[in-house]
Amino acid sequence: TLGYPYAVDVALRIREKFPAVKIALGGPHAQSSREEILAANSSPFDYVCYGEGEYAFELLLDHLEGKIGRDKIESMSFFENGRVVTNAPALIPEDLDVFGHPAAMIPAEYVPLYHEKILAYKSLPFFTIISSRGCPFSCTFCSTPHKFAGLYKNKMRCHSVEWICDEMLI
Repeated sequence: TLGYPYAVDVALRIREKFPAVKIALGGPHAQSSREEILAANSSPFDYVCYGEGEYAFELLLDHLEGKIGRDKIESMSFFENGRVVTNAPALIPEDLDVFGHPAAMIPAEYVPLYHEKILAYKSLPFFTIISSRGCPFSCTFCSTPHKFAGLYKNKMRCHSVEWICDEMLI
């Protein structure tokens, strides 16, 4: 949610230069606010992914390539005939290691260009490792049980220790 204004700014810039490009948004803010995001008058987003996006974005690419209809894009919301349509949720995999390593997807020459905008760090570049998804608790001060209750159902899934070590070494 803290990064949402930056995502909107980037999407508006892309929309200005490339009006025909389809733009999708995912993440924690999208999980609980997809209808508001799409209904905003100046929303630059064509699609909003709720839940976990790995399978959903693969289906979105299949749709954009003409292989499947929009109704088959699981975990995705979009505008159709003046209303927000939300498709059924995508599969939630138990084994997080199947998704590979995010750090390996960033070409080394681009790492120095990354600058964290949300929080301030003394040493950049700064990257995080997400070692788990979900939470078994329902703390009253946390948004996770509220935003993600239907998604995680108070369950937690973790990457393997080997995966986390490999991610740190990349």
